[in-house]
Amino acid sequence: MKVIKKRGFVFIELVVVLSILAVLAVSASVAIPPVIDKAYDARRKNDLHKIKNHMEEYYSYAAAYPAALPECGKDFMYKDAVLLKEFPCDPASHQPYYYQLKSDDAQAYRIYAVLMNK
Repeated sequence: MKVIKKRGFVFIELVVVLSILAVLAVSASVAIPPVIDKAYDARRKNDLHKIKNHMEEYYSYAAAYPAALPECGKDFMYKDAVLLKEFPCDPASHQPYYYQLKSDDAQAYRIYAVLMNK
């Protein structure tokens, strides 16, 4: 009588492999969101720095800051000169950054972004 051995995995081996995969999936889902928040914050800081530089360029032409900023993705212009192509907006919400003139004579401004990572 021939004994036929079936090749395959034992149930306990499958349970061990699946439990290891589950632990890896849970640890990845916990570790990834803070990294994404840091990346968004870095982008926000870079956007604000870029906006600041182009606002100063605008001020050098107009001797005042603009009354309002362009919509997200639109060109930031002074008269016919394009100062910044595709004005940046918040990378997570895709909303414009909050902009406020600090004085009536347009000599100072504030621009805000909410950072996710503290």
